[in-house]
Amino acid sequence: MRGDEKLSPACDYLAELARNVAGWREKFLTEATSAGRDMFRARLFVDDKLWDDCADRWELDQVFAMELLKMSVTGVKTQINRTCMTRLERKVQQAWQECFVQHLAKLCDESAS
Repeated sequence: MRGDEKLSPACDYLAELARNVAGWREKFLTEATSAGRDMFRARLFVDDKLWDDCADRWELDQVFAMELLKMSVTGVKTQINRTCMTRLERKVQQAWQECFVQHLAKLCDESAS
């Protein structure tokens, strides 16, 4: 795009994007991953018995352990309910706003001055 003569007025803007977008992306992915990990950890790791049973069975019979995990999916789905998913979605949207949209808006404001 920077080589397109029609876009020459936006050259500085595009250069700024090229310099920063990788960092913005990395920060967004870190924030979104952290939000998901924290949300799911809070819900899934409280069931010590499930994880202990899985670990014990894994040592004895890996096929059985996989079946046990499949059966536990129903319980996990009830733990990760709509409220949790909505909360996680809000956190990811907030990270998107902070990591991309606010930076783009600032660039637009600076280029308008």
